[in-house]
Amino acid sequence: MLHKVKALTKIYSVISLPEIASKVGLGICESETVKEPVEVVERAIVALALKGEISVRIDQVAGVAHFTSASPTAATSSDSTLRLQVERALQENNELSDRLRGLQTQAMTSAAYLYRTSAAASSPPSLMKGGHH
Repeated sequence: MLHKVKALTKIYSVISLPEIASKVGLGICESETVKEPVEVVERAIVALALKGEISVRIDQVAGVAHFTSASPTAATSSDSTLRLQVERALQENNELSDRLRGLQTQAMTSAAYLYRTSAAASSPPSLMKGGHH
C-alpha cells in the first residue's frame, strides 16, 4: 500500500484522505478491530514522511494531504525537526486514541463495570459509595 500512496504524491498536490483510501483500495470495514481507512492512510503517509520518502502537510481538520514536489531533504534543519516532532505527536495521538478505544471497549463489556454503573444509576445518591458531597 505504501508504494500506491507514494505514487499518488506524484499525481496530486492536494487530495483528501478518504480519496487516498479509496484510490489505494481500502474499503470501509464495520469491524472495530480494523482501523478506519482514513486512519490507515494517515499512518502510511506519516511513515513515508518519517522515512524522508515524501514531503507532506496533513490538515486533519479538513482531512486533506498537501504534497510538495520539493525534496524532503531540501527543508531546513529546523523545518525538518519541527515536522518530525509534529508527525511523532500525531503518531502518539493515534496510538493513544487506539488505546483509549480499547479501554472503552473493555469497560463497556466488563460485567463488573456494567453491574456497578447500573446499580449506581438505580440507587438514590445518599446510598452511593462516598455518602454526602
